[in-house]
Amino acid sequence: MAVDQAFIIQQLMNKEVLYAAFCMNTKMPFIICDPETYNDQVWVFDSEDVLKKFIQDYAEKKYIIRGAKMEKKQFPGFFASLYTLDVNEIVFAEAGSTTDIALSAIIRRPDFSKLPVISRPVENPSLQLSGLYFMQEATRQIPNEQKENLQDLNEEFSANLASARYVVAILPKEGEGSLQEKLSKHQFSVPVLNLKNGKKFVPCFSDQFEFDKFRRGDKKLLELAVPLPGLMQYLGNGTDGFMLNPMGMSMALTPELISAIEKAFPDRVKAGVEAATNVVKEAAKQLTAAQKARAEAQQEAKKKPQEQKKSEIPVSHLPGHSKVLTPFGQKTAQAKPEAPAPVYRPVKKEDQKPEEKQ
Repeated sequence: MAVDQAFIIQQLMNKEVLYAAFCMNTKMPFIICDPETYNDQVWVFDSEDVLKKFIQDYAEKKYIIRGAKMEKKQFPGFFASLYTLDVNEIVFAEAGSTTDIALSAIIRRPDFSKLPVISRPVENPSLQLSGLYFMQEATRQIPNEQKENLQDLNEEFSANLASARYVVAILPKEGEGSLQEKLSKHQFSVPVLNLKNGKKFVPCFSDQFEFDKFRRGDKKLLELAVPLPGLMQYLGNGTDGFMLNPMGMSMALTPELISAIEKAFPDRVKAGVEAATNVVKEAAKQLTAAQKARAEAQQEAKKKPQEQKKSEIPVSHLPGHSKVLTPFGQKTAQAKPEAPAPVYRPVKKEDQKPEEKQ
C-alpha cells in the first residue's frame, strides 16, 4: 500500500461522520462494477455536497439513490458488513478527488474457519451481490428493452438462488423436548410479514447479518439453515411464499418461482443440497469428537488427587459468532442464539409487521 493511500485511510477512519450512497429499492449500499478493473465498489463521501453531486449524476441515469449518514462508531460495522455483499473496493470521494481503496486495507475479513462448523455464520456473498445488481437494474426507471444486461443479471442471480443455503427464523414452542424433537413434530411457529397489499410472506435470509437485522436482539427467535428445496417445509399456512432479506432487497420467492429455479438449475440445486449435507455431517463429527473429549477429560479428572483439583483454575470460553443449524434431511443439535453482531441499519421498512404464525 502506498504511503499516501495509508494516510487517506487514516483520514477516512478518523472522520466523525461519513456518508454512503444507498439504493432506495434495495435499501442496501449502491454497488458499482468498475468498467476497467471489474472491482465491485461502494462509494463513501466526506460531505453531503459531494454525495448530492453523485446522486444527481446517477439520477440522470434513472437510478433512485439516497444518502445515509454514518457516525464514527458505525464505521467498523458498516465496512465489515460489505464482505457479506462480496464488495472488494471502497471509493472515498472528496471535493475534487476520489481514491480507490481495497476493502481489506480498511478492515480485515472476519475469519470463521477456526470455529466449529455449527458455529460458523451462513454467508452467501455471491447471492447478495448478484441480487443487488439485478434489482438495481430491474427497478431502474427506463423501459425494459433498454436494460441490455438485465437478462444476464437475472440468470446469474437465479443460479445463485438455486445453490444457496438460506436462514429461516423459527420460534419453538415452550415445554419439554429437544429442538430436533420439536422440529420433527412441527412444534414451532414462523414469523409472517403482512404487506399492505394483503400478501403474506415468511421471511428468509441470505446470511447472518440479514437475520440479525430482522431479529433485533430477540433471542427467542432461532435460525435454521436449509438449501432451496428445504424452504418449503417452513412455509406458513395461508402464506404466499418467502420474502428474501425483508430488511434489505425484499425479494419475493413464491412456490412457483422456487419450482422454476429448481427445474432451470438442477445441478446448482444438487450442489447446494450436497454442501448443506456436508455441513451437517461435519458438525455431527465435531460434536461427537467434542463429547468424546469431554468424557475423557472427566475420566482423567476423577483420577487426579483432590489437592491438584483444588489448585486448578477453571477457564471459561466465549461462545462462537453464531449458532447455525441445518435440519434439512439430517439430525441437528440445539444451539443457543447469540447476541447479534452490530449492523448498520440505514432504513426501516414500515409496511411489514412480523407476527407469529403456526
